[in-house]
Amino acid sequence: MQDSISLKVNQLKMTYQNLIVGLFVGGFCGYIVKFFFQRFGTSTIVFSIFILIGAILGFLSGKERERYERLKVEKVLLAEDFEKVNTMLHQSESKYRLLFENISDAIYLTTDKGRFLLFNESTCLLSGYSREELRKITLSGLQVEQEAEQNQHRAWLDNGICRFEERWRNQNGQILNLDVNARWIKIAKVQCILHVARDIMHRNDLLEEQRVYELADFNKARLEDVSKAVQSLYRKFFVPMNNMMDTVKNDLHKIPSEDAKFSPFFMEWEKVKKLLQALIARSVRGTDSGSANWNLNEVLKQEIFNLMMITGSDEIPEQISFSKEIPLLYTSGRDLALILEILLRAVHESLPQAAKKELSVSSKMEGGLAVVQIQAPASIHFDNNLSKIVDPDLTKEQARQSHRGINVLRLLVESMKWKLDIENPETGVIVRLKIPVEGASSSPPRDGGTSAPAMTGGGSGDVIV
Repeated sequence: MQDSISLKVNQLKMTYQNLIVGLFVGGFCGYIVKFFFQRFGTSTIVFSIFILIGAILGFLSGKERERYERLKVEKVLLAEDFEKVNTMLHQSESKYRLLFENISDAIYLTTDKGRFLLFNESTCLLSGYSREELRKITLSGLQVEQEAEQNQHRAWLDNGICRFEERWRNQNGQILNLDVNARWIKIAKVQCILHVARDIMHRNDLLEEQRVYELADFNKARLEDVSKAVQSLYRKFFVPMNNMMDTVKNDLHKIPSEDAKFSPFFMEWEKVKKLLQALIARSVRGTDSGSANWNLNEVLKQEIFNLMMITGSDEIPEQISFSKEIPLLYTSGRDLALILEILLRAVHESLPQAAKKELSVSSKMEGGLAVVQIQAPASIHFDNNLSKIVDPDLTKEQARQSHRGINVLRLLVESMKWKLDIENPETGVIVRLKIPVEGASSSPPRDGGTSAPAMTGGGSGDVIV
């Protein structure tokens, strides 16, 4: 019964609880005062005043009690919310620190003078310096002076980020190509620069590899186009001209006096005819991408005459030595023409002007392989010339910094499962192209009936005349 009354009392608002207590206290106090004054001459007004004062005090104390309890509950809830916020803050900090420290891009904050203020682990790995060492150096200590290149690639984006490419030299001396996004930010009224840098060396390598494949296809297409143009010229000029010369020659045979007068012209025409036949045979081979039997010695003679036509030279190389032991090669005529043309042109253009005739071309068998050797006693910028031949758009500066020619040539050679050796490219270059002789059939060579004009050589070995 008593517990039931206490439960009902506790369910009342605190204000009402204090009001009831105040009434009882005021009434009790008033009754005592009334009893005292009745005994000694009292007044009912005093009793009423005490009851009113007790009610007021009870109401006000109840309100204050309610406010105190409400504040206590709010404090508990606030403490719980603060703990949740603090936990979430620590989780967010850990999350973003994890991302900041483990991201592959270098993120670093510097002053306008280039002093490092804040940086992640990738910046240390990229530069090769530890955190303590990186704090002691400035950004200019890492940069390679490339102001012209930076100004060329620098660009401001719409959101105010400055994007440019720059080069770093890390602690080991290795040059790094970086793509950098930079932005001015203000921290405590101090202007700082936030950088996000990415190593683009791998991207450049991929682009260079893609460019090498594109150039290999470009040179194949170029060879086919030139070959088709020569064949068209053959049909439209050489065939009618040859028919006309044969007709005139037959008619002049009937007049002995006139025949003797024009005989030197016909002899000269026969020389030109053989040269043109060699070029035509070479153009036919330049459009043949399938595998067939080819006579390597005849192919080399055709390529030498093709070199003479390209360079505008009338001088045949002095050292020409072809071995008769080489069997027929079963391979792609187009790729054979392209690779030999590139090699001969690169070696020829690397020779000093006074030593153009010292170019040496030979063929031999070695370890079951047909070996073509192209040699020059002196060589100037062989690698650069090779790059310019395979990529005409390459500037001289780019050619000096690139090995594009070697890469394209090796791609062509390796796709045919051949081997290529290059020795002393900057002194006296020696190029050896090694071709397997397996797979040839009993069918005659494609170019057997259209050999090049006779050539004599001063080198050792079997000479094809």
